[in-house]
Amino acid sequence: MAGIDLVGYTLMSLSLLCAAPVFSGSRAIRLWLLANGALAPFLFLQLAYPRLIYVGALWLVTFPAAVLQLALWFRGRRAVGHRPRDLARR
Repeated sequence: MAGIDLVGYTLMSLSLLCAAPVFSGSRAIRLWLLANGALAPFLFLQLAYPRLIYVGALWLVTFPAAVLQLALWFRGRRAVGHRPRDLARR
């Protein structure tokens, strides 16, 4: 069961790594997304090398920080009345 858990955390970190280029306007968001994505190999390799849990534990800092930055960014976009482009054209 721990293996499935680690694969899930690894894929979540990889998805944040892939999302980082989308937020080119915010350096803080990009930094936290990249930091979380950089942990993906360590999370996956914990299956074979359990001592990597100490490096993988950084996920407890990088993931909440990345999600908090994203929440603040999306909240700010909503607060200024930002609408998606396809709705703005109508």
